[in-house]
Amino acid sequence: MRARNAFPDNTDIDQTLQFYFMCCSLEGDADRMAIVAATLANNGVNPLTGDRVLSTVTVRETLSIMNCCGMYDYSGEFAFKIGMPAKSGVGGAIIVVVPGVMGFCTYSPPLDSYGNSARGVQFCKLISHRLKLHQFNLEHDPLVSVHMKDHHFDLLDYASKGNLLKVKDTVQLIMQDPVKGYDNVCKGDYDARTALHLAASEG
Repeated sequence: MRARNAFPDNTDIDQTLQFYFMCCSLEGDADRMAIVAATLANNGVNPLTGDRVLSTVTVRETLSIMNCCGMYDYSGEFAFKIGMPAKSGVGGAIIVVVPGVMGFCTYSPPLDSYGNSARGVQFCKLISHRLKLHQFNLEHDPLVSVHMKDHHFDLLDYASKGNLLKVKDTVQLIMQDPVKGYDNVCKGDYDARTALHLAASEG
């Protein structure tokens, strides 16, 4: 890094290395790393304590680095196929952040050829695909009002709570779209549960 002028002038390389070795010596388990990931997802506020532990600028810059190079030489493909900021460790852990939604940690020691957890990467692929977590995934037609998506989630919420009046009102709003209205009423949530399913399962 010094040969490529990555450090500012007059940087003490020994001091920099000492700090790096200290960071590499930190101990953590999957629970603690999941809290770190969730804190990054929560814009620097620990979701368990409510304390701000990282500035918003630090979060933004950390997630940017995680997104472009957090998975070693696999980082580009991970960003392309999975689309979530992540950081791998050669111990078999991966922390993953979905900004504004969640953070989690996977742990499985067998590594792939890139030095990442083989099962961890596979899990990230599956959850990203199933829950549509890729950061560039568009869940709605850009030519249709984004409020249509909000109405769908409202419908699921009202159906699960048994609020028939609100269900009827929301269905009328969704059905204003003559092309996709019926499909949106029948559409399921991230777990493929429809409004009817939620209403029945919640009694």
